[in-house]
Amino acid sequence: MHFSRLRLVGFKSFVDPTDLLIEPGLTGVVGPNGCGKSNLLEALRWIMGEASPTRVRGGGMEDVIFAGTSLRPSRNLAEVTLSLANPGRDGPPRWNDTDEIEVTRRIERGSGSAYVINGQDMRARDVRHFFADIASGTSSSALVNQGHIADIINRKPANRRHLLEEAAGIAGLQARRHEADLRLQGAERNLDQLVVVIENLEARHAGLRRQERMAQRYRNLAKRIRDAEMRWRLRLWQDAGEALVAAGEAFAAIESEVAELTGAVAAATSAREDAATAVPPARQALSDADRALHELDVARGVLEAEGGRIDAALREARTALGQLADDLEREQTLKTESHEALAALDAEREGLVNSSDGPRIAAAEEAARSALREVQEIETQVIEATRQAAALAAERQALAREIADCESRLASLDEDVRDDDGGAAIDAARTDLARRRHQEDEARQAREGGRRDLVRHEEAHVTARRVEEETRLALRGADQRVERLESAAEALEAQAWSHEQGDLKPLLDSVEVSAGYENALGAALGDDLEAPSGDGHERGWQLVATPAAPPCLPAGAEPLSRHVTGPPELTRRLERTWVVDALAGSELAAALGPGERLVSRDGDMWRWDGYYVTGSRSGAATRLAQRARLEALRRDLEEARPDRQRAFEAHASAVETEAAARLGEDEARRTAARLGDRLAARVNEAAAAARTLADLEERQERRAAEVTRMEEERASLEETLARCRSDLSRLPEADDEAALLALRQRLDLLRQEYLERQRDCDRLHQERDHRLGRIEAINRERDSWRSRAVEARQRIADMEERIASRRATCEELESAPERIARQQRDLGDRIGAARERRKADDDRLVTAETRLAEAERTLRQHEQALYARREERARREGALAQANQRSGDVAGQIRHHLSLVPEDLADQVPDAGALAEAGELEQRYARAVRERDNMGPVNLTAGTEMTEIAEQIAAMERERSDLEKAIQRLRRGISELNREGRERLLAAFNDIDRHFQDLHRRLAGGEARLSLVDSDDPLEAGLEVDANPSGKKLQALSLLSGGEQAMAALALIFALFLTNPSPVCVLDEVDAPLDDANVARFCDLLDEFAATDSTRFLVITHHRVTMARMHRLFGVTMSEPGVSQLVSVDLDAAERLRDDATAG
Repeated sequence: MHFSRLRLVGFKSFVDPTDLLIEPGLTGVVGPNGCGKSNLLEALRWIMGEASPTRVRGGGMEDVIFAGTSLRPSRNLAEVTLSLANPGRDGPPRWNDTDEIEVTRRIERGSGSAYVINGQDMRARDVRHFFADIASGTSSSALVNQGHIADIINRKPANRRHLLEEAAGIAGLQARRHEADLRLQGAERNLDQLVVVIENLEARHAGLRRQERMAQRYRNLAKRIRDAEMRWRLRLWQDAGEALVAAGEAFAAIESEVAELTGAVAAATSAREDAATAVPPARQALSDADRALHELDVARGVLEAEGGRIDAALREARTALGQLADDLEREQTLKTESHEALAALDAEREGLVNSSDGPRIAAAEEAARSALREVQEIETQVIEATRQAAALAAERQALAREIADCESRLASLDEDVRDDDGGAAIDAARTDLARRRHQEDEARQAREGGRRDLVRHEEAHVTARRVEEETRLALRGADQRVERLESAAEALEAQAWSHEQGDLKPLLDSVEVSAGYENALGAALGDDLEAPSGDGHERGWQLVATPAAPPCLPAGAEPLSRHVTGPPELTRRLERTWVVDALAGSELAAALGPGERLVSRDGDMWRWDGYYVTGSRSGAATRLAQRARLEALRRDLEEARPDRQRAFEAHASAVETEAAARLGEDEARRTAARLGDRLAARVNEAAAAARTLADLEERQERRAAEVTRMEEERASLEETLARCRSDLSRLPEADDEAALLALRQRLDLLRQEYLERQRDCDRLHQERDHRLGRIEAINRERDSWRSRAVEARQRIADMEERIASRRATCEELESAPERIARQQRDLGDRIGAARERRKADDDRLVTAETRLAEAERTLRQHEQALYARREERARREGALAQANQRSGDVAGQIRHHLSLVPEDLADQVPDAGALAEAGELEQRYARAVRERDNMGPVNLTAGTEMTEIAEQIAAMERERSDLEKAIQRLRRGISELNREGRERLLAAFNDIDRHFQDLHRRLAGGEARLSLVDSDDPLEAGLEVDANPSGKKLQALSLLSGGEQAMAALALIFALFLTNPSPVCVLDEVDAPLDDANVARFCDLLDEFAATDSTRFLVITHHRVTMARMHRLFGVTMSEPGVSQLVSVDLDAAERLRDDATAG
């Protein structure tokens, strides 16, 4: 068994899914300090069941979950999966049925760890036993971390004993022995507790015997109490019956009196109804009179209100007429004011139009224009003088700049002519171009070789992918066939299991029938096959002797016994049953004798007495067919499973081939791409060199032309320089500035004079504009006053019309009071007549109501008498009900307490007719109850409890016997485990000592040995290590130097491997204290062990020699803070590529 792959997800710094392939040979893990290399070793230790957080450098077990960084959030889950290859089937027996075993441990915050092996949930203890059985585990010496070497050296001999146990392969055996010890201790504790419980039960059984005697006395007293209670309650029942008869007679007498009074009340009620009939008509007549009088009063009020309204309207009309007169006078005043305002505005407008400032404005404008002309003349003179002075200065400066430019350009031309070294640069560029073109040819040849290799790998990958697809389809078909067969078989097994749940085994389970004859057997026997064999059942089969003379065989029939094999109980039945063709059954049935029958393979049956069944299929036939089908399915499964296994192996091989082909294609593609990139780079470099040479040659040609042009330019510049110097010497000297200053002063004075005259002109213009604006305002005011006069005339005409309307209204209102007075006099006469009619109707109503009151008084007297007798009847009825209730209560108490009906109670009491008084009988009953109560609590179930406790004591005695037998078996098992452990430990010790001495001589030189100390029992003894390197005496490890201790500890670890190889060995920087020579010897030993392929080595190192000796390297990096990543390099593959490239 080998470790093949370690997968980490969210474990410590490995937040992303990371796969570490543990392949045959030496696998190195390198990387800077703190990048997470040791996390790989801790992941291996963690998945093997490590329960101590400190062993994985954590304060709590949840610390192994990725805690997050500044760029990555924390995770809630960590998972590590270890894949183990088991091609040799040398793993633990439980898991030896598969080629690959996958162990997974998962931890979630707040939920703890979960273990899974091949998809099955397991306990942590089971996982630790699994790894202990394969010479590994959390404390295995094969997991050597950075401090493990020093730990082996500094341990006490007793603490080194587990190294021997691992090498002897008894680590799992020791764990099981420890479990057996715990079970033995638990069984002994259970036995002690069981003895105590049995003693307690026996003591309780003795107490229950005393309680049973008290219970018997209690039962006798209860019988006496029941007799007394029956006499007492019978007497109560008799007294209640007598009281009930007396109450019934009194109630009948009062009933007759109530009937007489009821007749008198009915007569009085009739008289009262006659008197009440006359009251409503009189009351209606009075109501009509009141309504008519009210209507007349309302009409009179309406007339009075109308008179008031007319007076108010007349006053309002007179007031409005006065207001209209005032408004008319005000409007006439406004009309007069409008005429006066228009006359004043006309006079003002005429005065403004007649005034004019035209001559003064014209004179001021002419003076301003004259001053402006003088200013413009002087400005022209000043500008001309200024321009001439500026032109002279500019010409002088331009000539000076031109002279300086010519001198500078001449100096630059002289320097450019001297700097000419293009020939040497062209020679160097031609040499570089030739070299780069040669490199381009080499790169192109390498690229073509890479392309050919890529085509070859692509073809191999296509072929491997096609083979993988074919094998995958074949495997899928095989899986589907096996799953289909297994599903059908499970369904049939479930049905068969449901029929086998009874306590009795049916005879059908012992019967075997040939294929195709299931329906025939079911038709012959039917549900009889469900019965068991033997006596003592409700139904079953007995063994009956078979007659010596066999029955006569019908023509064309064969005995069913030829095709059925079963118990002897069925022999007589089968010999009298024949199988025939379905069409011939009816004809042959006539020849059957008593007890004989015919059946067909289709399920038809013909009996000797003429009974027949066609096409029937019994439950037994169905079960037989299902069992036959199940056997066929099992045979098919036996054939299909090997086919599936072969398909699986073929597919696994094809997958590996396809993966290798894909990796080869990817590597060839990367190589081709890399060679293509290299060729492109060489082509670009050659093109760049060619461009550089062309540029240099072109530049050289341009340089020759440029030199000629510079000579011509130099001659031109010398001529220009001479001309500029001559022109500069001919320029006149600067003129005097005095004339220009005088012109500027005179210009300032003229400008001041012009500004004064312009201000006078502007003032006259403003006065004229104001006068014109006032004329426009007067025109607007005249229009406004004209509009007001027109509106005033319109309002005056409207008011005159309204005044005429108001005067007509007043005249009409002044004539209305006389008409209203006439109407009021007429209403007064009508109201007087209505009041006389109402008085007569009121007298008639009073007479009718008096008669009604008299009738009601008589009715009340009779009703009061009836009420009194009814109350008496109710009282006597209550007494009767109470007597009846008392009788019912007594009867209910008799039924409740005695479970008897009152009529039967007299039969239960011998002297029922001569009972004492109820009080005396009650006292007798109470004395018996007090005597029972004085007994105190009594356990009436003591007899039942005695039986139950006796059964418990018997069961516990059997359990004690079982425990004693189990303890004996455990002690024998522990003795066997100890014996086997000692034998295997001593044998392993001798082998380890021999290997240790040999390895120590090869690694460090000198002598070394192992010894068992501290106990004569090898299982309890410690392991002492003594060594003497070359030139030194034999001494303990703690006295050696650091390098010598490391070499001795490594020799011990490797000796363990030679004795019991572990699937994997992890060495975490064990070469740190060694010099280069010792590292080389250490690596030689690793190569030797790796060649045996019994152990796969995972070496974490910083040493260059160790790195160089690895077969493959994994680099652990932190491309981002706090997150580890794994990259791999196969050194053997790299060497093969290098050798191939060198050979090519």
